[in-house]
Amino acid sequence: MGTEKDLKIDVPFAKGVDVEKLTEGDKNPLFVTIEALNTTISRSNRRYTPEVIREIAEQINSIKPDAYEGHLSESERATKRPKPKTIWLGATVKEVEGKLRLFVKGYVLPYAKDLRGYLKAAKAAGKKVAVSIYGQAKQVWDSAVKAYDISDFHLESIDWARSGAEGVPTLGYLELTSEMKEDKLMDREDIVKNLTLDEIETLNPTIVSEMKDKISEEIKAGLEKNDELVSLQEMLGVKDGEIKEVVGEMIDELYELRKNAAYSYIDKALSEKIQNKVARSVLKTMVVKEMGEEYNLERVAEIVSDVIKSEEGKAIVSEMAEKRTVVTPTIDNRRNSETRKYTVIK
Repeated sequence: MGTEKDLKIDVPFAKGVDVEKLTEGDKNPLFVTIEALNTTISRSNRRYTPEVIREIAEQINSIKPDAYEGHLSESERATKRPKPKTIWLGATVKEVEGKLRLFVKGYVLPYAKDLRGYLKAAKAAGKKVAVSIYGQAKQVWDSAVKAYDISDFHLESIDWARSGAEGVPTLGYLELTSEMKEDKLMDREDIVKNLTLDEIETLNPTIVSEMKDKISEEIKAGLEKNDELVSLQEMLGVKDGEIKEVVGEMIDELYELRKNAAYSYIDKALSEKIQNKVARSVLKTMVVKEMGEEYNLERVAEIVSDVIKSEEGKAIVSEMAEKRTVVTPTIDNRRNSETRKYTVIK
């Protein structure tokens, strides 16, 4: 299957999914593909066999479960209905690196803007994102492997979990798509906004040349009417025919200076306020996306402050700073035949 870096998983939509109707009115639809489970023994001592993995995949394709932010507690199961963040629309099982792995594809609902932003930032930062299955199952203690054998699993949801808190470690596979005809995450407007001047000149040198010509013509017209600009031309020591090239170079240099100053300010501001290096990297990605091509330092400072103060920014900083405590459950007097029917699995 290849390494984790070049791994590409195609998860088809389940029967009955109409992507066009599903995304109607959503200008920037976001679909996520992630590994949800694999054949292993979880941190809660539950063993997931290939049969259980395939059984859960079939249920996903049948019921198309929701995803919430974290699991419901036992007391909340009967009455509480939190707002779903994602609908899982397909599942496939593939063997990767010696394990049978369950990959799921979901549609991140349009109102879940914080989740959409976080997933994009996590993808850009190369950060692992986790989900955790939730449902009921039979479990039988197997003393040979010191774990519960899981069977007859009844899936209820596949919820978003804190990174590192998931019960089953995964490869960290995460793919974001728009599922449009060209299957690109960004639309045309987003792509143009993220292009640098050098990239535009490489892809379309004609349009850059036309822009410089237009700017130079406007400046030349102003030179003919403004003595101060004429004096500037004399100070630069250029002739009428050379002013276009010189001004174009100055504009390019000024653009790069403002851009470099803005990026330097972002690095300095984040380093002063955020200690965690990975958190700074994620936050910087968010700031740059929000900033676009606007390199005014006052505006950049506002964006940095807004990102740090946002709920998503606070969550990222908190998550990076959190110290995980591993708790090992104590197992006493367990019998080989001990069976618990329909135990809640988180």
